Amino acid sequence: MEKFKEELREANEELNRKNGVIETEVDEEIDGEEKEKGLVRKVKISDGREFTFDFGKLTGNSIIEIKKNYGKLRKKTAAIVEELDDFYYMLVAEYVSKYKYTTFLKLSYKDFAKIRDEVKDFLQED
Repeated sequence: MEKFKEELREANEELNRKNGVIETEVDEEIDGEEKEKGLVRKVKISDGREFTFDFGKLTGNSIIEIKKNYGKLRKKTAAIVEELDDFYYMLVAEYVSKYKYTTFLKLSYKDFAKIRDEVKDFLQED
C-alpha cells in the first residue's frame, strides 16, 4: 500500500509539472478559530487533486491590489465591475492559494467552475 501511495504522489507531481502548477511553501499553521469561520477551504477536482484556499490572507489592501492587477491584465476587455468577470475570481484564487491563476485557467471547465464558485461564494458572504 505504501508503494502505491508513493507512485500516486509521483504521478500527481508529474501532472502538476505538465499543467504548469508551481508549488511554493505555504504557512501550514492556521489558527483553529479561523478554520471554524470557514476561512480555509478545500476544493477537490475531478482528477483527485485538491486545492487549498486560505481566505484569511485577504485584506482590503490585497483586494485593491488584485483589482489593479486585473485592470492591467485585462486592459480594454476589463469589466466595469470586476465581480462580473470569471478572470477576477482566478486572480483572487491565485492570491489565496499557492498556485498561479494560469493553473486554474488550464483546468477543464467543470473544475474551473468549482474553483470560481468557491471564491465567488466566499466573497459574497457577509
